[in-house]
Amino acid sequence: MSSTVAISRETVRKALGTALTTALGSLLPAGAQVYPYLYSRFGVESPVVRIVNAGGLRPPVTSEGIRSEFYYSLQFWVAYYEEGEPAAQAEAEDILDDLEHAFTVWLGDNQVGQPLWTMILMDGRSKVETVQTRGGYWIVEMIPLKVETYG
Repeated sequence: MSSTVAISRETVRKALGTALTTALGSLLPAGAQVYPYLYSRFGVESPVVRIVNAGGLRPPVTSEGIRSEFYYSLQFWVAYYEEGEPAAQAEAEDILDDLEHAFTVWLGDNQVGQPLWTMILMDGRSKVETVQTRGGYWIVEMIPLKVETYG
């Protein structure tokens, strides 16, 4: 596959959002989606899944076309109640694990050979931390993604 027309990072990010909304939809609140941008209405729903830009690499054009690498952070935000009952705390961890597992299954099925990308992979280990916002406490998992495209 070769192309001299550059693909937009936005196009790939939005396609990922659509695909992951389908893949993770049963784990999200009714009517929610995977947000392909820096969604910030925390406190309205949980979990929140978003895909945000983390950079890109546009090497020189070769005879094979434009081979671009786009980097994203896939983020799972799950409400966590610091002073809550142990069962509520365990449930937050379980939701986080379910999201990560569903994403891994999707990744295995869509890693290569897709119309928009030649490869998508985790670009290192994910990181989990607890974050405090005005709306409360969250467990956040950030998964670094690398997407390779031609065009």
